[in-house]
Amino acid sequence: TVVDPYAAESPAEFFAVTSELFFDAPRDLQRGYPAVYEQLALFYRQDPALYLPATTP
Repeated sequence: TVVDPYAAESPAEFFAVTSELFFDAPRDLQRGYPAVYEQLALFYRQDPALYLPATTP
């Protein structure tokens, strides 16, 4: 999984770990956990995956 298992320690850790992924590896989070990515995009009012260069499959 793209999310570090430490995220399961508590809701606060889940938020911290997924927030870090949201900014550092947005496409990985978006692919693995689209609903979490969507909620973080709403929370932070931005979509960092849009700013990355296009990749080939």
